[in-house]
Amino acid sequence: QYAADDLKVDSMIVLEAIRTWGSALKYAADDLKADPAVVLQAVKGNGCVLQHAADDLRADPTIVRQAVQQDGHALSYAAGALRKDRRIVLEAIKTWGPRGSALEYAADDVRADTMIVLEAVRENGRALQYAA
Repeated sequence: QYAADDLKVDSMIVLEAIRTWGSALKYAADDLKADPAVVLQAVKGNGCVLQHAADDLRADPTIVRQAVQQDGHALSYAAGALRKDRRIVLEAIKTWGPRGSALEYAADDVRADTMIVLEAVRENGRALQYAA
């Protein structure tokens, strides 16, 4: 946030910052937010920094899968097409924790899938409110 712009474009500095604090992606230059290697490293430490990634990377299945494996809430920042991917949604459901359910951010047809809903309510009974 307070670093000089020339430091925010230096991939070596940004990657080191991300290694110790995944949220550092938020302060990186836009070019680095569009770099798959940088974003993948960031979501490994904090899945929710997916919200700061370039739009095309929020639609990248490899990056989104890694993000939701780290924190299921990252599904809320994934591109719409990946919210239809049952495998990604299941991963998100498993890592969401007790505070809610990734089912809320899944596409309608996935929210109507009996197997997906069953897995979601096994993790958290409150997930039933998001079933379609």
